[in-house]
Amino acid sequence: MKGYVYILASKRNGTLYTGVTRDLPRRLLEHQNDLTPGFTSRYGVKTLVWFEEFDLLTSAIMREKTMKKWPRKWKLNLIEELNPRMGRHLSLSSRLMKRAEGPHPLHPHPCARHRDESSAASAARVSLFSPRISPGWIP
Repeated sequence: MKGYVYILASKRNGTLYTGVTRDLPRRLLEHQNDLTPGFTSRYGVKTLVWFEEFDLLTSAIMREKTMKKWPRKWKLNLIEELNPRMGRHLSLSSRLMKRAEGPHPLHPHPCARHRDESSAASAARVSLFSPRISPGWIP
C-alpha cells in the first residue's frame, strides 16, 4: 500500500507541518477545511508545499519520523529545492484537490521513462535519512 509524506505551510517562512498518509488528496481536504482538530487547524497550516510518494506506507512512516527530527532549515531547503520562490506552492494544493474528483492525482507518470521505472530504482534514489528531494509527479 502506497504512502505519502508531505509538508504543509501556513505562509512563506511561516509554520510548517510534516505528516504522513495513504490518501493525500483526502488528507489535504481535511487540513484545508479544518475537519480534524489539532495543530494544522490551530495554526492555519493548509498549503501543500512538498510531498514524496513511497511504495510502502511503512517506508513513508519511517521517512516522516526522520523528517520530524530535522532542523527547520533542512525542511526549508527541501521545499525551496523544489520551489525556489515558494510562489508555486498554492498550485500544488489546488491541482491535487481539483484532480481528486477524477482519476487519482498521483497516478504513475504517463511518460514511458517514468512508468517503466522499477520501485527498486525509485527506492535507490531516495535516501530515508538525507534531505534530498524526490517529489511525486504533479500532472
